[in-house]
Amino acid sequence: MGARVSIRTQKTLNYSSGNRVGENLGRGAVYRDLILRLSGSITSGTTGSNKDDIERGDEWALISRIDIIANGDQVIRSVTGEELQWLNYFWFGPRRLSTALGNNADSTSAKAFDSTLIMPFRMPGSVKPMDTALPSHLLSNLRIEVTWAATTAMDGGGGVHTTSGIKLVASSVESVGDDGPFFGSRIFRADQLSTLSSGQEKQIHLPVGNMYRGFLLHTYTSGGVDVDAIDQIVLRSGMNRLVDIKTEPMREAHLLRTNKRPTTVDLVAAADVAEEQPFISPDSKVNGWYWLDLLDNHKMSELVDTFGLSELVLETTMDATAATLDILAFEVVPIRG
Repeated sequence: MGARVSIRTQKTLNYSSGNRVGENLGRGAVYRDLILRLSGSITSGTTGSNKDDIERGDEWALISRIDIIANGDQVIRSVTGEELQWLNYFWFGPRRLSTALGNNADSTSAKAFDSTLIMPFRMPGSVKPMDTALPSHLLSNLRIEVTWAATTAMDGGGGVHTTSGIKLVASSVESVGDDGPFFGSRIFRADQLSTLSSGQEKQIHLPVGNMYRGFLLHTYTSGGVDVDAIDQIVLRSGMNRLVDIKTEPMREAHLLRTNKRPTTVDLVAAADVAEEQPFISPDSKVNGWYWLDLLDNHKMSELVDTFGLSELVLETTMDATAATLDILAFEVVPIRG
């Protein structure tokens, strides 16, 4: 007999600028995914506002961080709203954007948004995605915590806005009857590097002992503007280079393999691609975002396994100036034996 799947709405986390809000999630079943729905409205003032800078998709900048915490102190997912938005793009493809934001940027009327992303526990892209599902019945506690940003995060700062009804609703996809065994997994901030200039080589030393699914890298200016600044990525252990690739062919190969829609804003005005418009905004360019995918053949056995390695080093070569480089790591904890 197969597993019994349950999809249910669990918790609502209401907006509170600059504050951290949390709720306990139900336990007992195996978590496959969390479905996160962000909704509300924002009104720009008549003075001091950067209304032109609020575009479709910017609503996720309202979330400084989403943490999923197990057993009271084990942070198994930790991402910003924008990072989750781009992880969803690389894993699942472009999503339909809230049309009320942007396009009428000079208006001071309320602009509503209603946007959904997935926080997966199943392994995206794997032939056996349930390998990393989360058996909550083995946990003493499971919690979601959201750190809310000020509304100025949506426009890069300087705007004067009022909000109404902003909230994040967490729903879950769970199952009973999936017996595992399940690998552990976590998404964590591996490092944040600053003051980057063209020609520089930067490196970070990663924890060893487990496996790596992939890395999300993000480069941006001091004003928070995304900028393409990485020319080459190397992942090595000692002299053994596991990855050594230029970022442009890495990106293009990913788009070809996954048949993703384009993200460039240049297509917005083109009549022959009208079907793409709901998925595109001036802020949907992939500039500054890089996904290093290590699940090439969709099999967990092909992940980068660092068991027995003395080191794992991620190196980037810069070809432009950026203020900051954020690096997220997707780590898998295999069952050894």
